[in-house]
Amino acid sequence: ECNARVLCGPKVGEIIQACLACCIAVFCNFFPTPVFALRKARTNTRDVTAALNRAWVDVGAHFCGTYSAENRQDRLLADMHKIRTSLESIEGHLLNSWYEFGWFSSVRNIRESLARLRRTLQESSDRLFCTWNTCLQESFGGLHDDLMPRLWPSIQRVIQEASRLLTHCTEVACGGRVFDAEEPPLRDAAERTRAAVGALTAKFRETKAGLGIEGMREDLMDEHNFVIHICAFGRLAAELAEDLLAQKGSLRPLPRADSPAGIFDRAVLADKTHLSFAVRGLVTTLSAFLLGFFGHSKTMLKYDAGTAAFSALLLRKSLGCASARNLNRLHGVVVGTVMGHVIYSMIGWCTPWGYSLMSLAIFSWVATSLFQHHDGGRISAGLAVGNTAAGASAGMLAAYFGATGMMEECTEEVYTVLDVLGRSYYMIINSLTAVMLSFIVDSVLAPESASQLAARAYLDAWRCLSDALTDILDPRVLEVRLRTSELAHRLRVAEALGRQAEREPRYWRLPWRGALFGDGMQAALRLRMSICGMECSAVEGGRFGAGKAEKLRRFTSLPSFAPLRKVVQEKMEHMEGVFDSVVTQETGEVMRGLANPYLKRNFTAEYAQGIHAFILDANRLPEVAQDKFAGNTLESDVAAQASLILSCVASVLAEAQALQSAVLMRAF
Repeated sequence: ECNARVLCGPKVGEIIQACLACCIAVFCNFFPTPVFALRKARTNTRDVTAALNRAWVDVGAHFCGTYSAENRQDRLLADMHKIRTSLESIEGHLLNSWYEFGWFSSVRNIRESLARLRRTLQESSDRLFCTWNTCLQESFGGLHDDLMPRLWPSIQRVIQEASRLLTHCTEVACGGRVFDAEEPPLRDAAERTRAAVGALTAKFRETKAGLGIEGMREDLMDEHNFVIHICAFGRLAAELAEDLLAQKGSLRPLPRADSPAGIFDRAVLADKTHLSFAVRGLVTTLSAFLLGFFGHSKTMLKYDAGTAAFSALLLRKSLGCASARNLNRLHGVVVGTVMGHVIYSMIGWCTPWGYSLMSLAIFSWVATSLFQHHDGGRISAGLAVGNTAAGASAGMLAAYFGATGMMEECTEEVYTVLDVLGRSYYMIINSLTAVMLSFIVDSVLAPESASQLAARAYLDAWRCLSDALTDILDPRVLEVRLRTSELAHRLRVAEALGRQAEREPRYWRLPWRGALFGDGMQAALRLRMSICGMECSAVEGGRFGAGKAEKLRRFTSLPSFAPLRKVVQEKMEHMEGVFDSVVTQETGEVMRGLANPYLKRNFTAEYAQGIHAFILDANRLPEVAQDKFAGNTLESDVAAQASLILSCVASVLAEAQALQSAVLMRAF
């Protein structure tokens, strides 16, 4: 017989129901096919590899032509967008795959292989984006038309060999190891790719000599930049294959894939955002408990935990416009409650057709609401600070309260809608009270508004870009820290917060400058392309951790390079101040940023003037003449490396100037 004080009662029943629901949810993930994070990671890596190979072909054909190919640009932009979004999701899938028995050796090998493959895909895509940024600056004609069409057969061979090798490595990484039958063709493909890179380097130098070109030239900087990235693409594919082969022979293990952080992480526990969320959640829940305990007249029942339960459902670690989110959730609660009880009053009969219609109604309502819940989660590209699928969204709440109203015991009595809705009165009152509590607590205790958070996040990303540029151009810095992932994360956070700022109520403040913020985001993304390309080329031998290349330090320490470094650094600092003053201004007074004296300074002309002196000075370096015929890749050529840095710096300066024009145009 059941012990009524221990095993029976609503609390035990709710725990059992929750456990059963979790088991059913996990079981449903296996139909029609199992949904595993590792499978998603494999699918995404194959998609990224295919899109990356197509994109390199399109970039090569576009740049090596004598005119801009519009048809290739359209497909290239689509592939670049796909590469960017898929790479962001691969990291999350690999992290989640640890929970799918990631400690088993077979699963661990696949995770490590895919993590190594992702690193190659990330650097290849960074170099691709940098190359495309260079293509946007190319006007064609002149020496470009004399040089690049002659190099196209050699460039095409490198792209084809590297693409085949990268595709082969992708399949090997998805399998987790190199099988004995795959080892000889994989090794031969890596050697062919290395040979193709060497042939392209020799052809480039031969063609330059045939045209009478020596050392560096201002009108060939973009061409050097492009060919270096093609050689790097081939090298990256060959190094990936060599690492997979070394892992098979137990010569060099692959780096371990990332695992979930510990439960008690001091960095997370001491984070201001985390502490703010904890304090606001605690205050909201305790206030809801007090209201439910004392009640109010006949409007709110005493000893009712409904308000506290709703407050717990509304808890969500996110930044931005809390009022807009909470009102949207209230809409989901009310609609779900009303629709559930109305449908029950119409078809909740104890008859076969009543059971059938109710089952169909529950399935349709829950499916539609959950579709809205998960579809809305795509807005923020998987960011915890945005409107993600995690947490109780309007769709989730509508599904929950709608299903609750429909799953009443069937009846043979005739109910009116008014009779049934009488039960939902306290539910709606509790939800409304919980939303009002959340709104008040967030308004009082929230550290900053969404617009302030978005502006600060953008400026943090901009400073990270400036610091990365300074580390590359300063010869006193001996190590180059790879900031690709950090920059991407900071820009995603700023983008998500910018969307939150558009939805927050402004009250007495000026409207949020969403169009200007969007222009700033696009400029920062393109700046990241150029800076990441410079980072990859600034490392000795192309392998991070080896320190900055000595040849790069030699020509950046030339006295004639100091004015170029000063111009681009001052331009970045100037744009940081102007953008901050315009975006953060919330009153109708005169724009403070428009009084900045740097707006009258012509940074582009200063850079063009300084680049002539630097090229003359750099061509006197003995390394330029000695390396002209040394090495089997253009990445070891000092003239080509210096041209890449100058080309990327010119792109950074042009992008900053375009952002300044956008600020001046949209500031009024």
